[in-house]
Amino acid sequence: MSDKENVTPTSTKCRHVSKEAMMEPLTRSQRDQIAEFLVSHASYLDMKHHLEDLLGMSVNNYRLKHLFYRDVNDLVHFRRQFFCSLGNFLVRMAEAHYQLELWDRETHQKHSFPISELSEADLVTVNKGTAVETITYELYGFKLRRKFDIEQSRLYRVKTQFYIAGKEVELIDGLMSLQQKLDESTPWLQAGLVGIQDFT
Repeated sequence: MSDKENVTPTSTKCRHVSKEAMMEPLTRSQRDQIAEFLVSHASYLDMKHHLEDLLGMSVNNYRLKHLFYRDVNDLVHFRRQFFCSLGNFLVRMAEAHYQLELWDRETHQKHSFPISELSEADLVTVNKGTAVETITYELYGFKLRRKFDIEQSRLYRVKTQFYIAGKEVELIDGLMSLQQKLDESTPWLQAGLVGIQDFT
């Protein structure tokens, strides 16, 4: 999520506060709102730290780590941004293709979206089911497949699989093979500016 997305309407108003208003003491209403915010923020931090202890990793940039997504729209938004940046490079250099498949266990419907139709996935709501996204690196004969359980609209990663020439290999071996291929044409990967996971 970008910094721009984190800006709330109230925070944008702060830029227009007069110097006089900034010098005045806080009102009772303002103090009450601040106290409520601080309690909520402390609770959020406690929950975040507890979750990170359980996962054994930071949940910052959780979408980049493909741990979970808020809902289908969250995944779609991430992928549309991805294919406007690094993903666009993959399309040009590795002839990458993307496919999102959704199975709704309540309606027993299946939906399938290539990258060109991802905007249509925004219209789909799945409360319980399965999501599978596949990135095919056509030029190299590689394929990465990631599966999520959908529970109460939330997406939780189940497993990630990597295939070379149609045969499943260990994920770490697949990623190393992908890195070797991309190293030849990706100076920022060689320089450590991005990691191989950023290309998945």
